[in-house]
Amino acid sequence: MLSSFRALVVGITMLLLVLSGCAGIPTSGPVGVGDPGTSDEDARSQISASGPEKGADPNKIVRGFIAAAEGTANNFAVAKKFLTQGAAATWNPLESVSIYPRGEYLNDIRGGIAEEGQEYSIDIPIAATVDSEGRYTAAAAGKSTKQMFGLTKVDGQWRISSVPNGIVLSESMFESVFDAYSVYFYDSGYDYLVPDVRWFIKRTAAATDLVQALLDGPVSWLGGAAISAFPEGTKLPLKAVTTLNGKATVTLDDAAQDVSNDQKSLMRQQIEATLRQIPSIQSVEVFAGSSEFGSTPEQEAQSNPQVEGEPVVVADGQLRQVSATQVDPISGVPSLAELKPSRPAASLAGNRYAFLGDGGKKLYEVGTDDPADIRVLAEGKSFVAPSYAPRDWLWTGEADNEGNLIAISGDGKPVTISAPWLADRELKAVQISRDGARIAVLSVGTGGQSSINVTGIRYESAGEPSGLNSPVDISTRFDDVKDISWAGDTELALVGRLTSETDFAPWRLVVGGPMSELGTVPEIQSITASSDGQSMYAGTAAGKLYSRSGGSWQELLDIKGSDPSYPG
Repeated sequence: MLSSFRALVVGITMLLLVLSGCAGIPTSGPVGVGDPGTSDEDARSQISASGPEKGADPNKIVRGFIAAAEGTANNFAVAKKFLTQGAAATWNPLESVSIYPRGEYLNDIRGGIAEEGQEYSIDIPIAATVDSEGRYTAAAAGKSTKQMFGLTKVDGQWRISSVPNGIVLSESMFESVFDAYSVYFYDSGYDYLVPDVRWFIKRTAAATDLVQALLDGPVSWLGGAAISAFPEGTKLPLKAVTTLNGKATVTLDDAAQDVSNDQKSLMRQQIEATLRQIPSIQSVEVFAGSSEFGSTPEQEAQSNPQVEGEPVVVADGQLRQVSATQVDPISGVPSLAELKPSRPAASLAGNRYAFLGDGGKKLYEVGTDDPADIRVLAEGKSFVAPSYAPRDWLWTGEADNEGNLIAISGDGKPVTISAPWLADRELKAVQISRDGARIAVLSVGTGGQSSINVTGIRYESAGEPSGLNSPVDISTRFDDVKDISWAGDTELALVGRLTSETDFAPWRLVVGGPMSELGTVPEIQSITASSDGQSMYAGTAAGKLYSRSGGSWQELLDIKGSDPSYPG
């Protein structure tokens, strides 16, 4: 996944090749961007050694600046040599990152000089952006951003006098320069650690970035669903987390001091879980003023809760469980052939199974503790596949949606959950994260455009779901999506295609990050992933099943089944 620094240097050089060849700023010209690769070491050397050449024309100054801006050493010191003193003082390279699509060649994009003044502008296609707090936002297909540079002479040498804040990276270069981290908060019951994915430059200050992100709180769509133990307004008075010999020391202000020991333990656990993602950090100490926080909670919250059990499938009209290269009866589940089950789901504890019957008009549940009790939980026109949350809450919704979902408690109590953004859309899938704090919803609009919306689930104090936050659409680069499944705690597995001319394929999509294709599965229709995201199963309309482990797909030749589903 990682690429090289030189990839962008060469790429931007090609992008601005149009600018070279004359002493003044040209009025037009074609722009090309390549993304070749080489060693990181070569690229860093090239960046760090390349300040502005004496007598360089504006084209070389702009080209050199964009290339040098990929080197983060000494607060972008080399890049600032291309700027006037005033521009260097005001340029904020960390305000944003504009990421252009992998494999893009911008030969048809033209840059041009503004009608007045020494300004050059260029439109760069955008795959995603990252803001100053590390939040990644995917861009819609075809989106671009305009970059404008002003130039002037200083002591007879061209320098950039006005420059947009932020930097520009290719997708592969972004994944080389930045790292993804989970900033951990709690679910409403403090049982699970809920990740909020952020992207920060690989540097010694990453620990400070992460703790500051903790203090600032979760992204808006997780508000109220992901809880922080830190008192509101808690700050880092030293503006830094110090690290020495593998130990990170976090000093908070007095706002974190006058709270209970239990709350201090929760704060410490958030910090430890978040900072231990940095390989060089082996231990953490936390202070408020001169007082050191004690241990983490006696009952620690789980991160990425692991769920036992193999996928359930429908085979020969029955609920079955996949076991290696065969499907076996599920102990305690009776014959269901007369109900014609479809779209099954297994509870996280593996003792309850839900499925659709009567062509999707009825939602059933059966428990292994009382197999004679096959309950009808809901009746409607056409439900989508159910999904279990912790504490045996079961979620579904009507395909022909009017702006709401249904959550049903373990004792059968239904709760209507408002989702106004679903009104007049066709609901395709509902998936609850295994920490119960987030929901992923696949739907299709009237124009046929698929959307994967992810948002937080709010709960009442008694643990009953009460509402959803405004969602974020994370599927803007896909033309169509057929199915989704949580694959670990920060990613989704999905069946999708990028354009109407391409085939459907399995993909992995980071919630708050980029996507990656997972090979090919002929005629793929559905997908499910384990709680650690490492194992997956895919199904086809013809009943073929494929398993993925170790990075490749393998057809299960001796069995037939449909709608594979891991617990959850």
